[in-house]
Amino acid sequence: KLVARMLPSFLGSMSAERLKRVLKKFSVVVGGDNSFVNEATRGVVFPFNPPDERESRYLQILSEAIDGQQELEVDYQNAEAAAPVARIVAPMDLGYFSHRWVVFVHDVVRGKLKTYRLDRIHGVKTTGRKCERPTDYNLDEIIGGNLGAYTGTGRYDIRLRLTSFAAADARSQRWHRSQVDFERGEAGLEITLLLNNLVDITSKILWWGPLAEALSPPELRTRVREQLKATLAKYGE
Repeated sequence: KLVARMLPSFLGSMSAERLKRVLKKFSVVVGGDNSFVNEATRGVVFPFNPPDERESRYLQILSEAIDGQQELEVDYQNAEAAAPVARIVAPMDLGYFSHRWVVFVHDVVRGKLKTYRLDRIHGVKTTGRKCERPTDYNLDEIIGGNLGAYTGTGRYDIRLRLTSFAAADARSQRWHRSQVDFERGEAGLEITLLLNNLVDITSKILWWGPLAEALSPPELRTRVREQLKATLAKYGE
């Protein structure tokens, strides 16, 4: 059913048949910015971005490696790196977060699970070796604390105060599965979230501007404050 809903929106360079094969092991992440085209309901559009050229160039080999439990050498360049770095990985699952295609991999050398954005992969080749999924691999547990594409390994009890449209948005559509609401009358809405990182929640708070305030933890308040100071510095006094 997922394939049938998504294929009408697919306008990239991949063939429909290849995309069907990819989607057999596609990890559907629902909620927040992760949604899909529904062809059965005319007049209603759920934004879904088919893989662009940068994302689709290695989609097939990743898909086939997941099927065949094949170890890969992946040249990956994260946001801070000046150049790609070769990593030996076992590919686990494909996913779609916040309008980004990603692959979950187990870094064989480091022994860690990583999330790679497909558009940041600059090369993929097989090592010729088979690989097995770690016995403790549980994707639902791994991404349960995600708010967006970034997957962390921490445990953060988030508390926010929301007012006006931000409060209305959180009431109408939960920002995360862990969300608990506390109505504060004229003071607005307080919500708590349990996340595995502070990356995406920082961006979300900044997006809402004065309508969202981070109450805890202290490191989240610090991140937001530093981001605001850096932004204001670009505009002078």
